[in-house]
Amino acid sequence: MMNALGSDLRRNDLSPQDREQLHAKLAKVNKAISDKFRPKLETILNKDQVVRLREIVFQVAGPEALNDARVVGDLGLSNEQLDQIASIDNDYDKKRLEFRGGEGEEPRAKVDRLRHEQLVKVTGILTKEQQTKFAKMRGKAFDASKMQGEFGRRGT
Repeated sequence: MMNALGSDLRRNDLSPQDREQLHAKLAKVNKAISDKFRPKLETILNKDQVVRLREIVFQVAGPEALNDARVVGDLGLSNEQLDQIASIDNDYDKKRLEFRGGEGEEPRAKVDRLRHEQLVKVTGILTKEQQTKFAKMRGKAFDASKMQGEFGRRGT
């Protein structure tokens, strides 16, 4: 189901409302999967591995990590900051739409550059203390390019 939702999000013919609904559905599916498997992972992995996995997840999520409820809570983001982040997210979603469905490295490279720009802008909204905490939450840089599929291209 998640793969189908992800494919739908790459369609250029969706209205902003439909795209927003799909984003919400995908977030709900991701949360359900995470809630189901996180406790199992925490019994298999040691504490340091769990922390590192979380860091990598936040890195691969890129700017979307700031939409994660745990990140929002841990950073203590204000409603004003959340509104600013949502506005930036919407702007960059629109910019990325023109590159969706393109073949080859060029569209991917452009989307990766946009995601990096977006990350810089949304982290610029954070206070210095929040920026430091967010950087610590993301941990040591992980080379996500080694990962396969869509998620390997996402990290910034």
